[in-house]
Amino acid sequence: PNSATCRAAGYRPASLLAVRALPTMASTLPANAANALRPIPMKKKFRSKWTRIAVEGATTDGRQIDRNWIEDMAAQYSPNTYGARINCEHIKSSWPGGEFGSYGDVMALKAEEVEINGTKKLALFAQLEPNDALLALNKAGQKVYTSIEVQPKFADTGKAYLVGLAITDT
Repeated sequence: PNSATCRAAGYRPASLLAVRALPTMASTLPANAANALRPIPMKKKFRSKWTRIAVEGATTDGRQIDRNWIEDMAAQYSPNTYGARINCEHIKSSWPGGEFGSYGDVMALKAEEVEINGTKKLALFAQLEPNDALLALNKAGQKVYTSIEVQPKFADTGKAYLVGLAITDT
């Protein structure tokens, strides 16, 4: 519609309408509350030292960790590609919070030779970013061991990739 049609219908151009400014949140606060508008600093996240999470060879439950898996995981891992979350006993909940939510993230991986009972083996080390719940469990001496979750042929790469890390008591 043109301006003549609008006037005939009783509409007025916006420039003729009285506009009342609404107060902003800042103008309604008392002067001593100015600090309330400052951003709250984020708590710095804890990042662990390098922690051994796996060793090539037989596991305690009869599975086998291949040396090439450790080499692939250390070479390929990036949280930007796919971030491995830390879970409790390999149980992943769809719902946030509770005992089976996430306990943090794996931030980086590396492989190093270690000697165990006189035998050299390749080990996988991780830098972890645990949340407060995992730090509390660890402080209480609970869930102090790890168990890796490996996808042997990740996303059509043909390479092994760490997709999760469980905390356990065994």
